[in-house]
Amino acid sequence: AYAEISRFQRNTADDLRRGLDAARPHQGVIIDVRGNGGGLLEEAVATVDLFATDGLIVQTRGREGQLLERHDATASAPFAGLEVIVLIDGESASASEIVAGCLKDNDRAKIVGEKTFGKGSVQKILPINGQQGAALRLTTAKYYTPSHEVIHGKGIEPHYEVKMTSDQEALLFLQRTPGGL
Repeated sequence: AYAEISRFQRNTADDLRRGLDAARPHQGVIIDVRGNGGGLLEEAVATVDLFATDGLIVQTRGREGQLLERHDATASAPFAGLEVIVLIDGESASASEIVAGCLKDNDRAKIVGEKTFGKGSVQKILPINGQQGAALRLTTAKYYTPSHEVIHGKGIEPHYEVKMTSDQEALLFLQRTPGGL
């Protein structure tokens, strides 16, 4: 089966589960998060939980390294038996890096493509009183993979590096676009 996830938004994991239930793949699934800039942490965690039976999915740590939040697999994993390949590139960021990093660290997937963007920070947006539309974006924590590697500024390295030329990327975009080639 092949599943392209362009953004981790509400119901992403449920949609993936329904799609895999309908496809009933016998061997595996390719999850394509190339160009995926991130989205909701909860959906990234729920996506990993479809494949991982136990262990840490992701943790957040504050400035002093203190553990702020931890997300573990729930053991439900309806697709624990499927082989998983995750496609990544330099535009895969945030939630897509959490998915790729966890599945890689837990030997649950092979990661193919190019090193990810490296956006693994937790930010709070604080409005500035008296300044209409003005706000302060404050980084309060960073995401860490199950092997305790920071994602921010580092990214996720693939098991197998496969680079695409700009012409190949353009052709792929046209093929994936409705009404394309």
